[in-house]
Amino acid sequence: MRGSRWIIVGVVAVAALGVGAAIVATSDNTPTKHNVVVTAEVGRQRLQEKVTLTGQLTRTEQRKVTSAASARVGAITAHDGDTIRPGQTIMQLDGRASVAVNGDLSFYRGLDVGDRGPDVKELNQILADTGFNPGAVSDSYTDGTRAALGRWQASHDYPSAATAKSQTLTMALAPGNGYKNGPKSAASVLVSGSAGAGGVRTIALRRAPGPAITISGTQSVTDGTTVTLTIEASSAVTADTQVTLNVGGDLVAWQDYVPFDSVVLIPSGETTVTVTLKTLPHTSITHDKRLVVSIAPSSGGAYTVSSIGSAIVTVLGQTGTAALPTITVSSPTARLAKGQPFTVTLTLSVATSERVVAHLTFGGTATAGLDYLVPAGDIVIAPGQTSLPVQIATVADKVVKADATLTVNLAPAEAYVVGSPSSATTTIESANVPELSLDTAATSVGPGGTATFTVTADQPVAKDTSVSYQFGGSAVAGTDYQPVAGTAVLHAGESSLDVVITTIRHDVVFKPADMIVGSWPTRVGQVLVKQDQVLTPGTPIVSLTDPGFTVKLSASASDRTKLKVGQPVQAKLAGSTSQVPGKISKLDDTVTVDAKTGAQSYGGEVDVADLGAADGANITIDVVLNERDSVIAVPIASVKQDGSGHDVVRVIDLNAGGKITETPVTTGITEGSYIEVVSGLNGGEVIVVETSPSASGKSTTGGAASNAGKSSGAGKSSSAGKSSSGVTGSSSTTSGATTGATGATTSVAPPR
Repeated sequence: MRGSRWIIVGVVAVAALGVGAAIVATSDNTPTKHNVVVTAEVGRQRLQEKVTLTGQLTRTEQRKVTSAASARVGAITAHDGDTIRPGQTIMQLDGRASVAVNGDLSFYRGLDVGDRGPDVKELNQILADTGFNPGAVSDSYTDGTRAALGRWQASHDYPSAATAKSQTLTMALAPGNGYKNGPKSAASVLVSGSAGAGGVRTIALRRAPGPAITISGTQSVTDGTTVTLTIEASSAVTADTQVTLNVGGDLVAWQDYVPFDSVVLIPSGETTVTVTLKTLPHTSITHDKRLVVSIAPSSGGAYTVSSIGSAIVTVLGQTGTAALPTITVSSPTARLAKGQPFTVTLTLSVATSERVVAHLTFGGTATAGLDYLVPAGDIVIAPGQTSLPVQIATVADKVVKADATLTVNLAPAEAYVVGSPSSATTTIESANVPELSLDTAATSVGPGGTATFTVTADQPVAKDTSVSYQFGGSAVAGTDYQPVAGTAVLHAGESSLDVVITTIRHDVVFKPADMIVGSWPTRVGQVLVKQDQVLTPGTPIVSLTDPGFTVKLSASASDRTKLKVGQPVQAKLAGSTSQVPGKISKLDDTVTVDAKTGAQSYGGEVDVADLGAADGANITIDVVLNERDSVIAVPIASVKQDGSGHDVVRVIDLNAGGKITETPVTTGITEGSYIEVVSGLNGGEVIVVETSPSASGKSTTGGAASNAGKSSGAGKSSSAGKSSSGVTGSSSTTSGATTGATGATTSVAPPR
């Protein structure tokens, strides 16, 4: 091509990695223009396909806390935006703290001893979880519940609500097995009452007597029957009138009948109201039982009680031999040391609704009073029980004597049938026993407090020893203090044990607003009441919001099709570089149209960690839709279309003098300026990224560059930039690109 002004010499240099450049040159000395070809070597890298969205930081309201009863708002200790934690007081209602507690069921009624239900179980669980042990966590409000609630209320400075007089409580050691009582075997404490309302005088106002109230419904029924009691006024009441009922008799709530509300309402203008009594069926032997329902006097004179002020419902039991259980006697103890109790078990064939008194006789070589003690009083099997362990105390002394046998026999009686076996025998081994004494450091204990009685042995016991004791004085078990078992175990090797008595607070009242149940810590969105405001039931008190942040996102229609709930995201505050993880929690299916611009978008929510920003801050959200590792990737600019509309890449064959071939490819995901090649390339090929005109270059002599573009391997030129015809070009590699001659080349960032 001697007549041509320009001739194509070939590729001058190709970068081993990344983007290279090649030039064409002429053989004269005049400045001229030439094309610059940008190349790249095909490699592998990780690609991510993602969508970037915008959003706004906010918090979502969980729920509103409402007043469970009428109350006056006192001091408010929680404020808008506060994070409330378990045990924290939110406000005071009627002078009582409303405390945040963790739980599932909100309280809706006041509770007291004898109440049952899922809300009572919730209360017991809350007390146990906060360190105020109520005993077994059940659905029954027991004395243990009241004592634990009293301690909980004391820790939150609840006011006293009632008064009680002081009582004395005396503990005395009883004769037992494995020990003997010393000179000091009794101790006392004073159970003090709560302070009274001294100086307050109540003035009663006279009013006209209300109508006389009667109750009817006396009858005898079988268990499982429903009975209707009718409360009737002698004349129509002029206002809604509450009538209080007293319930007595030997029917047991939840065991023999379903409890009913002890306060009934006669609506204004009416004369009667009914109460439904549902008795429960029994699987045990029962005798006739009675429930007495009577009208309690009105403290305000709203009504008077007539001569027919009570109704008796009798639930009939079994009769004849069908009412008699069969009792057997057994014991696993064949030998025991003197001083240890001989425990025999009386087993009933079926439970009874009344107590059964068992009669025992004793035999063997053991002597009553010397080797063992005959139990004092009756052996009583309580209603509902099918077995009773009876401990026969053996006497421990220092007299060495031969072992003795003790046999306990069940004697016949009209209340039961003697079964088989009817006796149990053990051998009493002689042993020395310690001497016990009793003392207490307490002189008095207040309501809800504890007193510790310490039992001390003069020497450590060799075996576990059951210590028996009893309480006396004017204090009443179940009223002034929690009942105790009457026995405690002094373990082998120990010389003392403590018996702890917990007194009962008479001023413990539970109101539903005392505990605000929820999942704490939780953020207060807004306090909805003011101090001194009078609330009615159902009035919203505070609104609670999620403690964590939520981002309200906005997505275009095309982006919405790529999103789904549960996708992980990376969120960052606008203008910040730090990111926090999150997750799409909600996506709208309905499009929103901007009234001004007409732009369409879809809303949604993203749960994120704390970004350290206020509500309303603008957020950028990156959602990774697809991620591929070690895929073949090329610059997007290198992918062209042939005449048929198929994607192709121009591959340079350096071993064939720089021949360029269009190779069909299948593409995948894109990231930035790179695109995945799924098929068509294997990696290592040198491809054309783009070709563009460059500024004028200059050659020193005529002729073609004899070695330009001749490569010993892909991406390496053996004489890059050096021409036998004197082409003055220098080759340097910068960021994967090669520049040559005096012209500039367009570079593309190399693969990562």
